Amino acid sequence: MFQWFNNLKIGARIVLGFFIIVAIAFVIGIVGIMNLDSVQESYALDYSSTTYAMEYIEKISSHFQQVRVNILSYIMYSDSKSERDYYSERIAQHESDIDDGISSYSDILDDYDASEVETELKLLDNVKYAISSFEAKRKQLMDEFEAGVISKEELSASFSKGGEAYDLTDIAESAIQELIDYNIDYAKTQITENKNQAESSTLVMIIVLVIAIAFAIALSLVLSKSISNPINKVVAAAGKLALGDMDISFDINSKDETGKLVDAFRDLVGSTKNQAYIIEKIADGDLAVDVPIRSDKDLLGQKLSEMVRKISDLIMNISNAAKQVAAGAKQISDSSTMLS
Repeated sequence: MFQWFNNLKIGARIVLGFFIIVAIAFVIGIVGIMNLDSVQESYALDYSSTTYAMEYIEKISSHFQQVRVNILSYIMYSDSKSERDYYSERIAQHESDIDDGISSYSDILDDYDASEVETELKLLDNVKYAISSFEAKRKQLMDEFEAGVISKEELSASFSKGGEAYDLTDIAESAIQELIDYNIDYAKTQITENKNQAESSTLVMIIVLVIAIAFAIALSLVLSKSISNPINKVVAAAGKLALGDMDISFDINSKDETGKLVDAFRDLVGSTKNQAYIIEKIADGDLAVDVPIRSDKDLLGQKLSEMVRKISDLIMNISNAAKQVAAGAKQISDSSTMLS
């Protein structure tokens, strides 16, 4: 599986391992940035939407209370036409501000899918309907008062506890309070969800980091073993060769520097075995053996060849000397025979 990797040059393997580690670090960084951006975007969106929503609800509620206050002032100073006109204008202005607040709140919800803010839309519609009902009743009663249809006491009773307008006020305030409670609960829910998202992002980061570390360790072990294993085998083989043991073989076929080292050592072992075979032949008396000289630097081959040649010359000289001794002995024997 890793043969292609083992065939790479050692330098190329180290560089490749470095780039893989850099790539892993890059992936970890990208995952971390994406998770942080996601959490930050979620927090920013929830903060802005909730903040603006509460701002507009406060605007609606405060102006609604101002409408009530000005209605009471209208009733209190109803004997004066100028005072009634003044408070009528203030009531109209506050109702316009309420409409602006409802419109602004609605604009926030337009940024979401309708299914996501279905409950909030219903609550806002309830607020809108309740305030519209109150405003319609308020206008009707004040118009009737201006027309002299109802008295000041009847107008005051309608806006007092138990009156029809008062009940509509309670309904409107309850609708506003429900919308406020919803936003508070929504904010709590989003805080919990964002916390869970942050924890999930942290977990993802930890998992990616653990995987990256495990991969980096595995890569370093593979790289280390791909270099050290062949060298250790060569060292062991060199130790055996130093002790005269030439029963050496290798199962390494890589194409890198260590593979070349193993191939060179194979040649050394083969050459040593061949020279040992030649010495064995010489020891057995076979002087006709051919001693190959591998190069002009092959001192051992040269000396073996020289030794074979000298031994051959020595044996030849001994043989010639023996022949001469034998011939001399024969002459002495012949001379002794003639004398006798």
